[in-house]
Amino acid sequence: MNMTIRRSPNRNNHKARNSSVSRRVDKSLGYVADQMAFALGSHCAGQESQLLCRRLALRELRYLPYLELKYHFENRLMAISYNLELSTEIPTGSQFQEWGTCSFTVRQQGREAQWIYLSGKEGPELDSTLERLNHPLIRERIRSLELREIQVSHTQGGSWKISCESMIGSATWILVPPVVNLIKPSEGEYLRFVEFFELVADAVANNV
Repeated sequence: MNMTIRRSPNRNNHKARNSSVSRRVDKSLGYVADQMAFALGSHCAGQESQLLCRRLALRELRYLPYLELKYHFENRLMAISYNLELSTEIPTGSQFQEWGTCSFTVRQQGREAQWIYLSGKEGPELDSTLERLNHPLIRERIRSLELREIQVSHTQGGSWKISCESMIGSATWILVPPVVNLIKPSEGEYLRFVEFFELVADAVANNV
C-alpha cells in the first residue's frame, strides 16, 4: 500500500485568521489550552500563544515534549466551524530501531477503528508496529475522544509526527443568533488526549 492523505488547502485561512470572529473564537481555544494545562498540573512547563494556535511545553512525561493545539477554519451553512487539531513530534532515542520512512492512519467505520499503513517497507517491523498501534487502549481512546484524521509518520533518520482532530474541544460560530458554541472537554478528556499521544508514541518509537 502506498497512499498519502493530505489536508486540502484552506483558501479561507487568511481571511479567518484576520477576522473579528476568529479573534473571538481564539478565546475558546485559549480556554481549552488553559484547562489542559491545569489538568496536566506540573507536567505543563509553559504555553506559547498565537492566533488560533497554542503550544503547551511538557515535562516529565515519557515521550511528549510538547502538544500543539490549532483551530482550522471551515465554512458551513449559517455557521463557521473551527476544528481542533492536536499534534506533536517525538524524537527517537536508544529505544528505537530505525527501519525507514513510513506513515500510518486509522480507518474508521461507525465506532470501529483500525490502524492501517499508508506507506513503508513491508516486513516484520511494519507488522509489529501495526499490532502495537491496534492495542485496545489506543483504539478505546480514539472512540471515546471522537478522534479523526489521525496520522502518524516517520522520516528515515528523523522523528515521529503524530496528529489528529477531535470534535471535543472544537468550536462553532453560529451566525443567527451570533454566538460561539464550544464543545468543552472534561478534565478526564484532557488527560486522555495526552494518554492517546503517549500510547501512540510508545507504539511507534519504542520498538527495541
